[in-house]
Amino acid sequence: MTIFAAFGPEGMGKLFSNPAKLPLVLMTIFAFSLSDTFDTLGTFIGTGRKTGIFSEEDERMLEEGSGFLLKMDKALFADAIGTSIGAISEQVIQQLMWKVQQVSEQVDVLD
Repeated sequence: MTIFAAFGPEGMGKLFSNPAKLPLVLMTIFAFSLSDTFDTLGTFIGTGRKTGIFSEEDERMLEEGSGFLLKMDKALFADAIGTSIGAISEQVIQQLMWKVQQVSEQVDVLD
């Protein structure tokens, strides 16, 4: 099935099939995850301060280094879900476009 092609042997399975490249794959995943996390945190803190969605208590907790109560947790969870769904959807769309291109080439041959 095209929808789950990202999880098949040509998708995620191929990433982890070569043990020699496993450290490189894991470091790449870690680097992108870390980059996305800091980008998201910076965006949330910057826009949150500008828009005033954080209470004075939230601001104080941020300055003291003890974090946020629940607002940031919910926002980061929503961002993580959105990022994951977006990545999987992009893979599915690429697989569908590849299939459409193959069918199109077959139709051109028949003409």
